[in-house]
Amino acid sequence: MYNILVNYTCSLYRLAARRKIQALLGRQPNSEYNQICFLFPYFFLFSFFLYCFYFRICFRKCLLSMLTYFIACF
Repeated sequence: MYNILVNYTCSLYRLAARRKIQALLGRQPNSEYNQICFLFPYFFLFSFFLYCFYFRICFRKCLLSMLTYFIACF
């Protein structure tokens, strides 16, 4: 159960980072992916809860995905 939640959160970060990078390169992603990217900051609170509660599992698996997303934002 915990691994499913962690993998889902990581995949959201990877998807949002990929769409952000494509938007920066001038490509137009599909509208449903745009909605995910715009709603993505709300998922941060959920993943932060996971980090606090399941620190050993989440920190190693999701840190790189989170960093990729936040670097793509700036």
